[in-house]
Amino acid sequence: MNLRGQLLLVSLLTLLLPWGGCQAIREMESTLRHGQENNLRTATIAVATSLADNPQQIYRTSAHLNDSSWPAHDLYAYELNEAIAIDGYVNDWGNAPLPAPWHSGRAGTGNPLRYLLGKRGDYLYLFLAMRSQTLGGAADLDQAEILLETPGGALLRLRFRSPAPGPVVARVEILSGEPADTDVIAQRIVAYWQETGSGFHLELRIPRDIAGARIGFLVAAAGSESKAGSMAAAQPASPGMWFSEMPALSAYLSRFALPGVRLRVADRHGWISGDSGPAAPTDQAAPKPPYSLALRIYRLLLPERDLAPVAQAAPGRVSGTTATAAMSGKTWISRQHDPDGNRLLLAGAPIRDGERVIGAVLAEQPSDAYLSLTDPAAARLLNLAVLITLGVAATLLLFASVLSWRIGRLRRATQSALDNRGRLQTRMPGSRAGDEIGDLARSFEQLLGRVDEYTRYLHGLGDKLAHELRTPLTVVRSSLDNLDLASLTPADRACLERARGGAERLNTLLSALREANRLEQSLSSSEFEEFDLGEMIDNMADGFRAGFPDRVFETETVAAPVVAAPDLVSQVIDKLVENAVEFSPAGGRIRLSLGEAEGQRGKAWTLTVANDGSRLGPGRKQRYFDSLVTHRTERGNTPHLGLGLYIVRLIAEFHGGSVAAGNSETLSGAEFSVTLPVSGTTS
Repeated sequence: MNLRGQLLLVSLLTLLLPWGGCQAIREMESTLRHGQENNLRTATIAVATSLADNPQQIYRTSAHLNDSSWPAHDLYAYELNEAIAIDGYVNDWGNAPLPAPWHSGRAGTGNPLRYLLGKRGDYLYLFLAMRSQTLGGAADLDQAEILLETPGGALLRLRFRSPAPGPVVARVEILSGEPADTDVIAQRIVAYWQETGSGFHLELRIPRDIAGARIGFLVAAAGSESKAGSMAAAQPASPGMWFSEMPALSAYLSRFALPGVRLRVADRHGWISGDSGPAAPTDQAAPKPPYSLALRIYRLLLPERDLAPVAQAAPGRVSGTTATAAMSGKTWISRQHDPDGNRLLLAGAPIRDGERVIGAVLAEQPSDAYLSLTDPAAARLLNLAVLITLGVAATLLLFASVLSWRIGRLRRATQSALDNRGRLQTRMPGSRAGDEIGDLARSFEQLLGRVDEYTRYLHGLGDKLAHELRTPLTVVRSSLDNLDLASLTPADRACLERARGGAERLNTLLSALREANRLEQSLSSSEFEEFDLGEMIDNMADGFRAGFPDRVFETETVAAPVVAAPDLVSQVIDKLVENAVEFSPAGGRIRLSLGEAEGQRGKAWTLTVANDGSRLGPGRKQRYFDSLVTHRTERGNTPHLGLGLYIVRLIAEFHGGSVAAGNSETLSGAEFSVTLPVSGTTS
C-alpha cells in the first residue's frame, strides 16, 4: 500500500470522534429515559395511593365491586358529549366504535349485530344495528329483547318488534323482583325502529333510575331461532353488568395529570372507570427534527431495542402486560409502540383497599420527548464529525501527496545522479528542508559527494600512474639502450630484447590509459558540425581496405546528414572496425552498414559493424561496452585493456545516442551498432 493509502487508512481513526459522541448520547438518552421512567412511576404510585381505601371513587355500585364480571356478557357505556336524538340513525353518536357482542347467532355466519351503549346525564342510550338476512329469516317482524336490572334488583324484559319504521313501544315483562307498573315503565322508555336495506336499527333511551347494574340484549329475525346479542340464547335471564367512566373520577385524575401524561383508572375487572383524557402536549417538547441522512446513520449506529406493540383491548377495557401486572399487585413500567409507530412509556400501580387490589392506575406518556432533545444534538454531532473526518482525510491526503511528491523527486534525483558520462550530480532536491526528508536528502548528498570524490580519484588514477611511471620507465628504456651498445653474449642479448619488449608494452598501456582519460575530459570541448555520415563511412572504408588488405570490407550506406563532432564519430568507426579486425580471421568479411532508425529523440542513424569469426556468448551483451572489459581468449604481443568499446559508448552517449551488441544474422560473427540522432545533443 502506498503512502497515500496508509495515511488515508490512518485518517479513518477520526471515526472514533462520532463513535465517542454516539456513546455519550447513548448515555445521555439512558439517563433521560431512566429519569422519565422514575417520574412517571412516582406519579402513578402517588395517584394510586390517593385512591386507596376508597372504592366508591372507582365503582358505581357495590355490585360492580363485589360481583364477578363475565366479559362475554358485560357492556361498556361511553360518556356522550351531547344529547342523542332517538331516530334510529348513528350519526349523532360521534366517532364511537361499533363493536360486536360476544354471541353471534348461527355458527359460521359471522356476527350480524353491532351495538353502542352510552350515557349522558340521567339517561342510558342503546343503539343496535342488525343485518337480519344473515340470520336466515324474513326482514319483516324482526324482534329484539332487552333484559334490564333495576336499582331495586327487579329483572325486566323489554320486547320490541315493529312491522314498519317509526317509534316503537316496549312490551315490559317483570321476570323477578318487586312488582311494578309496566305501562309506566314502557312509556318512560323511548325507542325508534328504523329499517335499512340489509336489516334494521333500534335506538333506545332508558332513564337511569330504571337501569341498575345489569343490562343485556338479544336480537332475532322473524322465522329464525338464531339470535345474536350480549347474552347466551340458552340463558336469556343472565344479563351482564354495564360499566362506564365516572366523571368525578376523571375530573380528579385530570388534576394529577402532568403535561404529556394520560392517567386512567381501571377497576379490578379491567374496565375503565376514569380517564384524564388524551395527553396534552408539553411546552418543553421540541418539534420533531427534519429527516437527515446523519440522523438516520445515528439511529442505525444506536438502534433502540425492539418495542412490543400496545395491546388492543375491547372498547372501555385495558389489557397488556402493564395492566395485568398492576391488577396482580405489582408496580410495572414498560415501553411499547402504538399502531402509528410512536413510542410510549406505560406505567401501572395497584390500588388497594386494605390487602385487596380493587383497581389500578395506568399512566401513558410519549417517550419521544427525550429523543426530541437528543436527535438534534446527534444530528449536529454527526454532521460535525463527518465534516471533521472529511477535512482530516483531505488534509492527510494532501499531505501524503506532497510527501510522496518529495520522496519521488528525491528518488528520481538519486536514480539520475550518475549521468551517461559517468559524472555524479551530488546536489539533491529538498536538502534545505528541516524535516526527516531533508535529512535524508543531505545524507544522500554526503554519500554522493564521497562517491564523486572517489570516482574523480579513479578517473585521475590513469594520468597519475602514467605520470609517475613515465620517469622510471624512461630510466629503464635508457638503461636498456646503453646495454644494447655493450658487447653482450647471445643469451644476454635475448634477455635484453625481452626486457625492451616488456618496457614497450608498459609504455603502450600507459598511453592507452592517458588516451581514455583525456577523451572523457575533452568531450565537452568538441565542436558539432553538419556532415554526411554515409560519405564518412565510405571514405574511411577505403582507408581500412588499404590498411588491412587481408580483410574484405563491405559497405551499405545512404546519404545521412547528421550534426555531430566528426572527429569523435570517426573515432567511433575506427574503434568498431579495429575490434572487428581483431576478432575476424584472415580473409574474413567486415561489413559496415548505415540505416535510418527511430531514436529516443526522434529520427536517428544506426551504424552497424559486423564481422566473420567468433560469436558472442550468452549473457548481458551491454557489458562489452564497460571499461576495462576484454573477452580475448588469445593473448598477442599487443596489450588490450578493454577500452575501445568503452570509448565508443562514451562518444555515443555524449551525442545522445546508444550502443548495442549482438550476433550477426548475415555473417558468422558478432555485430556492434551505434545509434546517433540526426541532430546530436550532448548529454
